Amino acid sequence: MNWGSRIDEGSIPVGDAFLIQNFVKLYALLTETAILILNVYEQMIKILEFEIRKSSYMKRKLTTEELITHIKSKGITFNHMTKNDAKKCLRTLNYYYKLAAYRKNFKKDVNGKYENLDFAYLTDLAAIDMQLRQFLLELCLDVEHGVKVLLLNRISDYLPNEDGYKIVQDFRNGAEYGSDQYELTIKHLKSNQYLKEMSRKYSQNPPVWVFLETVSFSGLTAFTEYFCDNRKNTKKLKKISSLLRYCKNIRNACAHNTPILVNLFSNSDRLDQRPRAIQGIANNIDIPNQDTYYEKMVDLISLFYIHKLIQSELLGKFQYNQGRKLIQRFKRHDWYKKEENLIKFMDDLSILIEYLN
Repeated sequence: MNWGSRIDEGSIPVGDAFLIQNFVKLYALLTETAILILNVYEQMIKILEFEIRKSSYMKRKLTTEELITHIKSKGITFNHMTKNDAKKCLRTLNYYYKLAAYRKNFKKDVNGKYENLDFAYLTDLAAIDMQLRQFLLELCLDVEHGVKVLLLNRISDYLPNEDGYKIVQDFRNGAEYGSDQYELTIKHLKSNQYLKEMSRKYSQNPPVWVFLETVSFSGLTAFTEYFCDNRKNTKKLKKISSLLRYCKNIRNACAHNTPILVNLFSNSDRLDQRPRAIQGIANNIDIPNQDTYYEKMVDLISLFYIHKLIQSELLGKFQYNQGRKLIQRFKRHDWYKKEENLIKFMDDLSILIEYLN
């Protein structure tokens, strides 16, 4: 019998027909129920898989007391800072997640515990890193200002056919991401509480001197690259254009308080191929060749090199002295002499600071 065909009431007794119809309905109901159960089962499997994955990376929130116990279990000592002082630090000065980042500079023994790490070392490195970020951010601000001066001087004095407006619109329409950077700059101009008068006058069609006054570092980088590719320029500006994007990495890290003294010379930071310009610059500055294959060093070399190009004698001397104070601060204790990557990084930083002088 073909169960899918229409039941002919005249060919089957009424009782049998009734049984068959109910059987078909029951079969359909059981099929729907089975599908529903299967769907529920699949959802439960997905939820279980998610919970398993979540448990592998989600950690239980710890109180300050529990954090101290956890820190001690990792082999971190409290010889240079008492546990009570450590608790006070965690409650008022810094938070564990940021401090814990600096532990990556220290080696572990075969049992996975730190060999030479006191809690005071973490707080000390956090303080040094804060000063380092402030110093590097100052260099970035110097570079940002100096590049704007060079661009405006070039446009004003050496490109007589530039009216100051067309270059901005050319950048907007012709540069990669130019439109996005233009819109972000105008949005910033309109929303800035301190630039209301400037916004009222120039937000519809900003001249280059207004555009550069309000553009972000990322936008300045894109504009400089476009300008150097599409207008007659000097060797200095072209050199700056090729390296400015690496300064942007440092600027963003410093502005957002991202730790610098972590993952130093790590495999994850290593480049298969460094930027072409970096090798020659590093050789002139005496940075060891093998160190120039790491992203942080590429960024730092670019920053110090551009700063040297744009700095006045007084500015260079000032930042050199600030840098020397930072190096002396690092050498206040002899706690890090066994940490090779940390020492190597600070040695390279010292060379770069000397280059400013």
